[in-house]
Amino acid sequence: MPSRLGIDIGGTSTDFLLLDSATGRAHALKTPNAPDDLPGTVQRGVRDIAQAAGIQPGEIDTVIHGTQPQPGGRVGLLVSTGFEHVLAMGRGKGSADGLANLPASQIRGIAGRVSAQGDVAVPLDDEQAHHAIAGLIGQGIDVLAVCLMNAHANPDHEVAVAALAQDIDDRIPVVLSNEVAPEADEFERTLATVATAALGGDMRRRIAGLQAGLQAAEISPRIEIAQSTGAHASRRHAADAPAQAVAAGPAGAANAAAHLAGLAGHPDALVLDLGGSTAALSLVRGGMARLCAQTPLGSEDMPLPAVDVRHSGAGGGSVAYCPGEGVLRVGPKGARPACLGGQTATVMDANVVLARLPGETLGLDVEAAQQAMGKLAQSLGVDRHRAAEGVVEIFEEQLAGALRRMAVEKGEDPARFALVAGGGAGPLYGASIAGMCGAETVIIPRAAGAMSALGFALSERTTQFVRWIGRGVGTLSADHFVDALQALQDQGNAWLAAEGVAGSVSFRADMRYRGGRFQMSSGVPGDAIDDPAASIAALAGKLSEAHKRRFGMIPDAPAEITALRAIATAHASAPALAPVTPGAGNARNALTGQTQVYFGGFRTTSVYDRAQLGPGQTIAGPALVMQDDATTVLPPGTSADVDAYLNLIVRSDASGQSGRA
Repeated sequence: MPSRLGIDIGGTSTDFLLLDSATGRAHALKTPNAPDDLPGTVQRGVRDIAQAAGIQPGEIDTVIHGTQPQPGGRVGLLVSTGFEHVLAMGRGKGSADGLANLPASQIRGIAGRVSAQGDVAVPLDDEQAHHAIAGLIGQGIDVLAVCLMNAHANPDHEVAVAALAQDIDDRIPVVLSNEVAPEADEFERTLATVATAALGGDMRRRIAGLQAGLQAAEISPRIEIAQSTGAHASRRHAADAPAQAVAAGPAGAANAAAHLAGLAGHPDALVLDLGGSTAALSLVRGGMARLCAQTPLGSEDMPLPAVDVRHSGAGGGSVAYCPGEGVLRVGPKGARPACLGGQTATVMDANVVLARLPGETLGLDVEAAQQAMGKLAQSLGVDRHRAAEGVVEIFEEQLAGALRRMAVEKGEDPARFALVAGGGAGPLYGASIAGMCGAETVIIPRAAGAMSALGFALSERTTQFVRWIGRGVGTLSADHFVDALQALQDQGNAWLAAEGVAGSVSFRADMRYRGGRFQMSSGVPGDAIDDPAASIAALAGKLSEAHKRRFGMIPDAPAEITALRAIATAHASAPALAPVTPGAGNARNALTGQTQVYFGGFRTTSVYDRAQLGPGQTIAGPALVMQDDATTVLPPGTSADVDAYLNLIVRSDASGQSGRA
């Protein structure tokens, strides 16, 4: 059975997570990024992770790569006459950012109009379109994006424009909105189309760099690209639809958290994926990461499905400062921590001062952190340890508040959820944040710092097909519903046949109330083709339930199915995590020493090597659990059990077990 390798490329480091098919064990590796040398990073990572797992690199059959492509090249945009400012106007915010800020000189309007029902109201002006395309190409554009009014209902005008562009210069790639996001909302559809055009070149370069690194490592596995939905797709699909991969990292972390929480007996969980600069928050229900119908891009949303993830500016680099006498603030601005050579006191420096991050062991500048925190403490009129503890407490409350809001806004009680705390910094705060949220259980993954890469390795291979519906459930005929599902099913089956794999096709529906901005994505009942009326009614009921849970009411407006999606899933036999057989030792074998850590005062704190902890063992706080990519803090009054998959299950003493080391 082949092994799988997940590769997550971040801003400063790359995570490798190998699922060993022979043992079912996960092996993680974090390596610094080499600037402008993705092939070298990949080559070294493959060699080192294979050696750590005790396998030959050639045993790696599949590589699933997660990366966030960046905009590049000059994009030319063609829109219907009168819509030249659709990006700049956005949703009435008065300003545009990121990819929405396309220069007006690179946008052209062309005559022709399709109605919302798909009828041609004004024929396409071929001569004007030819002139507009030639003008944009003459400006030196690298790719052409085409987003014409109501192309989701009838793509003929866009197809005709693409043909004209190919006649003028077949070297210019053309991206059509009806293929990217067949949705009615003009701004969101235009944004997704421009994003796809702008990101394509960089995505292709990243895939080429990955291929070069794998070839240098002398392996030729199947290459797949992680998607924002938590699944993965072929590199060809990723090159054609790069915007569908922009949120792959947080989606992978949510996917891994759902899997690990399920193994621990917690199908419902809050997920905290915390790094040095940002926190990604998500929610798992029924063992699955929650999906939504939009992918965030900067401050806007694209109409592309994704795992429902919220981002917080909180991170280890969040700056602590005193804006007034006796007032302490943390974030949202970030900076390089003093312990890493910066000049400003940050949350990371506070943890070093409190000795919750053992600075000397980790090679951090302890004296610089103390000096930075000392200056802050002087402004507050307290000692530096109390100032540092205040910084950490505010930071933890910010994250706990964000998690509580996320749950409550979805109509959920956060106290009934477990908390999965991952990322390089999540284990530092997981136990404290859980207490603030009312969660009784915290799950610290064994590969906490490589949680996204683990999610990639565990993911399914899928692709999606979309069909615009745009009708109220009361006016949608059973025949139209069934015809759409069957057409989508044919597309899904054709993809599976072309890929040469066995698989299945499932359906999801995007729904909202007419005139509302709240939109949800829900699974379509499995018998929808045989009993369409019951399925349509069930979907309307799911929308009502979700809306009432979130807003406390059901609008007096028709429920609409905006689009149907087919998800074709290949039934690949991926390696699975296997439980570890308990050994004869106990947690004392993992004890490396004791130190003094500040918890309202200095407390004697045990320090454990996580690599030496085995299933069935239990440790008591206060304790620090050290591993290569994260440090777990167990405050006084907590304990942690090591489960069969080497995850730490942290509880308060009131719910913890006895027999602690």
